[in-house]
Amino acid sequence: MGDRKFFETRRDFIALAAAFTAGAFLPREVAAAVRAESDGLPRAISIIGVIDVTQSLADGSLANNAYWFDNNARGGSSNLGTGNLVSVIAPGAAISWCVWSMEVETSVDMAGVSGPGAIVSNAAKMSLYDGTFIYWTGRVDASAAGRYTYDIALDVSGQTMIGPSSLSLDVR
Repeated sequence: MGDRKFFETRRDFIALAAAFTAGAFLPREVAAAVRAESDGLPRAISIIGVIDVTQSLADGSLANNAYWFDNNARGGSSNLGTGNLVSVIAPGAAISWCVWSMEVETSVDMAGVSGPGAIVSNAAKMSLYDGTFIYWTGRVDASAAGRYTYDIALDVSGQTMIGPSSLSLDVR
């Protein structure tokens, strides 16, 4: 890939990541319901995973090859940029996830979200731009409290991989 294409792709990713973390991709009805904050916590959290697809395929694992970020460091989220992200979120808040490959020639997509009970309800795959941008969204159960570990299944260039990243929601 030439330098120009690399920098164009990088610029597009940064713009997309900024819009995503601002909650711009929540469905309209969810976005309207979550604009306010509750006890200082945003009513919507966006989580982005940056995946080293080439190394994941070489290792046969996501271990040390997935880097997760959210838009709530100010609210107490921790371990940003690691495989052990802890996202602080309010009960009933909307949550959305997207993943991005470090290498533009390789692909990664979310295949699903799973965790204990119904901590995240109605997790659903969404798309924008005629299906070229895929993300998932759901809502944290309104009666939830405490820390919950969950998994995200990824389609890494046609191969399904889960974990061993330890992603958590700290519902307060």
